[in-house]
Amino acid sequence: MPFTGIIEEIGNVKSVTRNAALELWDGSTGEGLVIEIGCSTAVQGAYIGCSIAVNGTCLTVTKFDDSNFTVHCAPETIRLTNLGELKPGDKVNLERAQAADARNSGHCVQGHIDGMGTVVAQRPDGEALWVTIAVPSELLRYIVKKGYVAVDGTSLTVTTVDHERHRFSVMLIAHTQKCITLPHKIAGRNVNIEVDVLAKYVEASVGLRLAALEKAVFGDTTEASSIATSAAVSANTADETGGSKKRKATENEDSEMVEVTRQIESKNLHGKGLQVPLPSKETASAFKIGIVSTCWHSELIDSMEAKCIEALVDGGVAKANILRAKVSGSFELPFACEKMMETENPDAVIAIGILLKGGTIHMEVIAYSVTKALLEVQSKRDTPVVFGVLTVMNMNQAKERAESDLGWSWGQAALAQAAMGASGVKDRVHLYQTAESM
Repeated sequence: MPFTGIIEEIGNVKSVTRNAALELWDGSTGEGLVIEIGCSTAVQGAYIGCSIAVNGTCLTVTKFDDSNFTVHCAPETIRLTNLGELKPGDKVNLERAQAADARNSGHCVQGHIDGMGTVVAQRPDGEALWVTIAVPSELLRYIVKKGYVAVDGTSLTVTTVDHERHRFSVMLIAHTQKCITLPHKIAGRNVNIEVDVLAKYVEASVGLRLAALEKAVFGDTTEASSIATSAAVSANTADETGGSKKRKATENEDSEMVEVTRQIESKNLHGKGLQVPLPSKETASAFKIGIVSTCWHSELIDSMEAKCIEALVDGGVAKANILRAKVSGSFELPFACEKMMETENPDAVIAIGILLKGGTIHMEVIAYSVTKALLEVQSKRDTPVVFGVLTVMNMNQAKERAESDLGWSWGQAALAQAAMGASGVKDRVHLYQTAESM
């Protein structure tokens, strides 16, 4: 079982020796660091081969008695941890491996040190003690505010993260200060750092998919692994009749990325074939429909708006009853839609915009905000809104959708929604039917 990061006791380093005659598996000898540590709690229930975390480093007990135990440190352990700096008389944090039926009051600590940090500063805050630690950037990316981190094996909550200066802070309550060694580490002392392993698993899982997606959308601009590369190839193969069929993911491919790539590379007939229950032209002739569109990418926006108007006119709406308004960007759509509802009382409003994916999550933030706001507007004003905001990875996708039947489908959707909400509509038979008509 892993450790919890709840330190059981502070041990005392009895001796640190380099032994050049350690016997290896094949009878030969090798050099290693041997550390003897005095303690009382950590040896309770100990046995040869059991694990004890020393300053957060999972080590194997090779010898023990009632008040001491001995561990060996491999060269990799010395390179990554502060154990090579220990000398007789130093204090170390100790924790036995967690029993299977025990509670975990910290977090999942493996005892596998990722690297060392350096204490930068300490400052009191009432009963608490703030400790700031500098770490390499390759470790800081796994450390987040309010997340877990193990410092010399102690499970702590991150209070602040400073990415510019590559450091983070933790806060120790009075009880913790007396139970661990960190308060005794002055500025300049090294501490062992183990980041939350879940962050590394997430990066390993999501990283390949992101690399494959970037390669599929933007071309070979990133170095992707062989898995990501193979997942980013075309997911359509020609069959004997000249058509296309969906290609299955191979053993080394991510099936989800294959499907994403297939959708990116295939010609999608957006909006074509959509069948909605349309009102009669006589009914539609009384409708007033609003269209609010953005100024960004005006050529594509104008094309989709023209198809909207064409569909509305074809459905019976008079051009004089089609109101148009322009706003700068998608973020302004909800406000303009609500103002149009307030002043012009349309039967439905179509909101049209294009959100293009960039190098940040800006598109996702705006898309979420606009969608939520438009939903609230139509509920508040009791006027339907047809969502015509495209979220695309690149301009090629935007152009493809603008040239498709999406604009036409939005116009028809507006007719259907207007009939659903308009008062005095006589031919409601097309809206509500029983199951007998199926």
